[in-house]
Amino acid sequence: MNAPTGPVAPAVPSTIRTAVLLWTVALALYLVGQVLAVLLPPTAEDYAAYFRSLDLPADPQFLATVEDASGTASVVGLAVTVVVVALFAWVGLKVRAGAHRARTATAILAALGALGALATGGTALVSPVPAAAGGFGTVLQVVSGLVLIAYLVFLFRRPSSEYFAARR
Repeated sequence: MNAPTGPVAPAVPSTIRTAVLLWTVALALYLVGQVLAVLLPPTAEDYAAYFRSLDLPADPQFLATVEDASGTASVVGLAVTVVVVALFAWVGLKVRAGAHRARTATAILAALGALGALATGGTALVSPVPAAAGGFGTVLQVVSGLVLIAYLVFLFRRPSSEYFAARR
């Protein structure tokens, strides 16, 4: 006897597989940037050079406090980042499974993330303010913003939309 068969789930289209890969790449870039910020934060000398460029006095005690605070903030930020990346990766898996709410959530997050990454990263690239890892983290941030734009393109291509419609 043949077992009864229910509706067959549609195959995951290449546009969704590509979108999820791009989502994962953006998360990885974000995580690497945060790790670099913890491992290679701006030094007191970086801040001193910045203050000198503005013709401001560079108080060594103040600079040491700023350096310590930025290191502590980076470690706390990294802990939060790991939790956020894990959550966002899980939502990305839901997108691959065809969950419409996950698609909506990641679309909103990707749009906001791309805007934020390009705005703050672009500004930081031309700003004299000291950056972690010599600015490499800022470059990763801009690249991540561009990857998120590509994610949105693949997420809303016709095969992707048809896939989500079929999964409803």
